Parts: sequence; structure tokens; C-alpha cells
Amino acid sequence: MTRAELVQEVVDRGYDYVSTARIGRFVDTAYRRICSQRNWPFLEAEAQGAPPLELADLWKVLSVSANEHPLSPADRRWLVAAYPNLTDEGEPVFWYLENTTLKSYPVTSDEVAVRYRKRPTALADSEEPLIPEEFQDVIVDLAIVPCLKDDDEFQEARELKLGEVKEGIQEMAAALLGRNNQSAETVQRTGQPGDYLG
Repeated sequence: MTRAELVQEVVDRGYDYVSTARIGRFVDTAYRRICSQRNWPFLEAEAQGAPPLELADLWKVLSVSANEHPLSPADRRWLVAAYPNLTDEGEPVFWYLENTTLKSYPVTSDEVAVRYRKRPTALADSEEPLIPEEFQDVIVDLAIVPCLKDDDEFQEARELKLGEVKEGIQEMAAALLGRNNQSAETVQRTGQPGDYLG
């Protein structure tokens, strides 16, 4: 569904007395809140370029590499304390962020490859959300919660949020997360045999 269709779905569920502009804001907020719930694979993106590399939609960095070698993440404050001149040039070892700009230390003109999780951008009415179509009703359900609150139906709003919305997000997580079925995750014992006796 497009954003306009999501808004219309809220209207069709009985909220035709609420302005479509307000419902649009509720839909936008619901969309962003669902996206922030988990590390959804549909939010992953890649970028390449020479640092400093501006990533306007950056949420979280997953990995950075240069010349096919991984770079280590570093906090800028630690780098300044350890290496006072952040303009030193050379083969990059670390990456760090200044707001949404990714930089390397030492500074390099080589390209870096960044895998990151992006923040969803605001949707135009004709655009579809990144959430797969089979789970887009969760956006509608969550957008109805503030409509219910407007009508002083706080208990119904709470029940909808903790019921349908929560279940929808859990179903989406079960379907989209943990997709590695090739090898089961294992638990490694770290203690001695006697350490596990109760």
C-alpha cells in the first residue's frame, strides 16, 4: 500500500471525521515507530565513497571496510586522546562518526564500503513503506491508536497497542529476523563440569 492508501485505510475504519493531514502524521509516526522496534533487514543499505562520507539516512553502522580490510569502530573522544592529530594520512585503521558523517583515521582518499541500517525517510503519498506488504496493516493499527485517544477511548487504545500491534510486530519479527537456518546457534560451556550443579 502507498502512504495515501494507508491513510485511506484508517479513514475507512471509521475515522472519516479526522482530517487526512492528521491521519497522515499518525501513519508517518506509526511507520517510524515500527521501524525502530527491531533490526529489520529491509532497513539495511550500503554506501561507498572516500571519507568523509555523508550518510544522511544513517541509523546504525553495521560494518566498514577499506581495501577489503575491516576497519575498527572508535569513539572520536578516544581517538583525540590517543591520536591528537586526526588529519594524519595513511592506511585507515579506525572509523568514527561526526553526526551522520563517517570519517576514517588515519585519513584516506581510498574508498570505504559501509553497510548500515538506515532511518526510514518521510514518505510521499505515492510511495510505499519499506515494511513488506503483508505486514503493512500493523502501520494502520498503530495509526488508529492516537485516533482512539482523541475520542478519550484510552482503554481501547491500550488494548489495540498491546494486542494487535504487538502481535503484528512479533509475527513480523518471526518472519523476517533470524533467517540463518544453515547452522544452529550453539552455546559454548565456559566453566568446569562441577560449576553447573545446583
